[in-house]
Amino acid sequence: MSSFTPKILIITNSKDEHAHLIVYQLNKLKTKVFRLDTDRLEKYFRISFYPNAKSPHFLCQTPVGRFDSQEISTLWIRRPNYADEGKDSVYKKLVRQEKYALFVGISEYFPKTTRIVDAPESVIRASNKVQQIVIARNLGFTFPESLITNDPTKAATFIKRLKGNVIIKPIDSGYAEAGNTGLSIHTTLVKPNADLSLVRNCPTYFQENIQKQYELRITVIGRKIFPVAFDVSGIPEAHIDSRMSVSQLDKVPHKLVKIPQSLEKKILSLLDYYGLHFSAIDMAKTPEGKYVFFELNPAGQFLWLDRFTPGLSLKSEMANYLSGVSEVQKHERKLL
Repeated sequence: MSSFTPKILIITNSKDEHAHLIVYQLNKLKTKVFRLDTDRLEKYFRISFYPNAKSPHFLCQTPVGRFDSQEISTLWIRRPNYADEGKDSVYKKLVRQEKYALFVGISEYFPKTTRIVDAPESVIRASNKVQQIVIARNLGFTFPESLITNDPTKAATFIKRLKGNVIIKPIDSGYAEAGNTGLSIHTTLVKPNADLSLVRNCPTYFQENIQKQYELRITVIGRKIFPVAFDVSGIPEAHIDSRMSVSQLDKVPHKLVKIPQSLEKKILSLLDYYGLHFSAIDMAKTPEGKYVFFELNPAGQFLWLDRFTPGLSLKSEMANYLSGVSEVQKHERKLL
């Protein structure tokens, strides 16, 4: 039997519930887990990079021990947080920029054999919704009619052509902070009396409002695909954006479903295009049976699916993938 013990590094933030639970799962698999919380870097971690070494690497002292990046078999860049608490000063903004640049460039400091889930440059590129929709079209996905514009006249023409059945959605994450204040925007239906002159202030993402038989959250871990269907049509505030119903999701049946093999191939091709090992994809199935693509979420959330979907354990699947347990088991079977 092999004595190989996977060493896994998780780069995230101190409040990340996903990392909390995955660390627990990884410990059960007898792996060695290191966690680096970017929002606690100054207080609990000491990190030094050596780009001139024969094999570029970094050393890091953590509360649970020291590691060398050259020893890491899997890196999971979960959800680093570069924001500072409280009101920003120029100094704090500069520090945040430096930290961001450090961790965005970290991939090159690991061995070529290290599994990286996922490279920051891949996540940044894949997060761009303006690009996503074109890539999805090129791969054969069905997607809603869309328009991104800061021209009120073009917006009005688009809305009129679709008879007002139009939503607006954020181009980026839809969340911003300034000092102690945060602002969130969600996908919303365009109202008949909407003041479209405001479109001049910012490019706005308009999209056809698709009628849904049910919504799909499709989680991809490695090459495994987990499509979960749920119907929030009975929750008025969530009819357009299911994130508005987080407190009521426990009332909505969630079910692991099968999707066509042709759609699975497109999904894997989409992740391959961006070089991703993990992603959460938002889609819907229409009453006519069409599968409609909305967006790709690299480093997306998935624990809520475990809570509400009978027989699903994405946290176990993710832990197995990060640890390489299936690969180790295959190797050991070959040795027997």
